[in-house]
Amino acid sequence: MEKLQQEHCFLKISLRTENGGEIPETPTQLKALIVQALQTLHGQVGASIAVDILSYHIHDDVIGGGARWGSAIIRAPYREQAKVWSALTMCAGQDNVCTVDKASPSLMSLAVNSRDFQFQN
Repeated sequence: MEKLQQEHCFLKISLRTENGGEIPETPTQLKALIVQALQTLHGQVGASIAVDILSYHIHDDVIGGGARWGSAIIRAPYREQAKVWSALTMCAGQDNVCTVDKASPSLMSLAVNSRDFQFQN
């Protein structure tokens, strides 16, 4: 039996600022930041990795002093997942901190958090 190859992986990421930095305002700016991070860490080969922004939202953190932060779901080739992940965490920028909250080969599993699931008797 032939094993199915995964074409893409999906990453749920968060972008936060430090020292009064700016986060990207649009998905286009976020993609430019990701491509720059890939190029910085992996050169032209990294910059050529196809990364798609599926959703991007900016949130105002009222409790934490009014700092803005962003969350996004991105799609990357499955074989390049490690390169994208490392570029996001290492080279997000001096004032930006990017964390990968969740990674999955299926987009549907990003919508569900099994740790929050309440079992009923």
